[in-house]
Amino acid sequence: QDLLVELGHELTDVYPGAKDLLYYFLDAKDEMSLDDLRSLLERADVASEDVYSVIDFLFYYGVIGLQYNHN
Repeated sequence: QDLLVELGHELTDVYPGAKDLLYYFLDAKDEMSLDDLRSLLERADVASEDVYSVIDFLFYYGVIGLQYNHN
C-alpha cells in the first residue's frame, strides 16, 4: 500500500491532472487496448497533451505492461 501511495504522489507531482488516476484501474479490465487506456485516462481528467507521457510513466513503473500478439 505504501508503494501505491508513493507512486500516486510521484505521478501527481509530475502530472497534477492525474490526481487519483491509479484508482481508475481498480475497475478496469485486465487487458485493454490503447484506445481503452486513453479513454480511462480521459475519464480520470488527464490532460490530452499529457496522455502519452502518463502512459510512459505508468509503463516505466510497472502499472501497465504490453502484450504482443503475433498473428
